[in-house]
Amino acid sequence: MPDSHADSSSTTPTSTTPTSGVVFLTGPNASGKGTVAQRLLTEGMVRHHVSMGQLLRDVAQEASNTPDQKQVLDCLLGSPDATSHLEHCLRNRLLIPDAWTEALIELYLKNHPELHTSVWLLDGYPRRLEAAKHLMALLDELNIPLLHVLHLRVPEAEVLRRSLLRKREDDNKETIRSRYRIYEQEILPVVEHLEALLGTHQVSHIDASTDTGQTNSREIIYQRVKYTLSSAGLTS
Repeated sequence: MPDSHADSSSTTPTSTTPTSGVVFLTGPNASGKGTVAQRLLTEGMVRHHVSMGQLLRDVAQEASNTPDQKQVLDCLLGSPDATSHLEHCLRNRLLIPDAWTEALIELYLKNHPELHTSVWLLDGYPRRLEAAKHLMALLDELNIPLLHVLHLRVPEAEVLRRSLLRKREDDNKETIRSRYRIYEQEILPVVEHLEALLGTHQVSHIDASTDTGQTNSREIIYQRVKYTLSSAGLTS
């Protein structure tokens, strides 16, 4: 996969501005996905932001607080202990079983018709190859075009540095490196699959590493993302 700052070689300028469809945003932990997503939403490049991590946390919290919702969730996921296991996975930053994420994203998309008629961002999903295949079939069923894939690339040493600076309780060198291995083994093959399926013009590898001497590094990264999407026809 070629790497570049703005990856202008992988986008083809177009005069047609899409009015509906989804942009995938992916990358390792601490790659800045949340910051990029918020800027895209604030500036109107996308109308909605769906974070798979936040969706899972919201579902788990609602189920844990409401017995009826817990029963519904356990039934949807096919296990009487599903809610407890989901909470355990989220608490320990473990990958959620594919069948569960597939069921939840399918229910969410079918229950939110505004995502069928607007440009929106899907952040942090799909994370596995089978989930990607399921999602592509689901988008096709719902007539939601996949407009672009943004892959934020950050080397392991930079992810380690950023993660340790955040000082989260469960962030240590061992767990951070373990999560990066998951990114390499699970998420990168998804990006490669999508690139083979869609072509290089629809998949962009954004250099999201930072120069510690630059005070505006986040802005530089965002402008790379914005340039890439603008070249692909998405405007605010």
